[in-house]
Amino acid sequence: MGVYRRYATEAAWCAYEKQARDRDLGLWALPAEQQVAPWEWRRRERLGRRFTDYSSQRVAECVASLGK
Repeated sequence: MGVYRRYATEAAWCAYEKQARDRDLGLWALPAEQQVAPWEWRRRERLGRRFTDYSSQRVAECVASLGK
């Protein structure tokens, strides 16, 4: 599970994402080079394959980025 920070409003989702990362669930079970946020994967041509690495982001950092 990845939290779409731009549209998320609940801080709890950041904690859920952290739990998924810690437990290697969902996209976090993939090899590191394939752990791409779904919203970035859909825009991959425009992004030029420069994806954001959320793998080590702390919950507080995630919460601070919500709605941005």
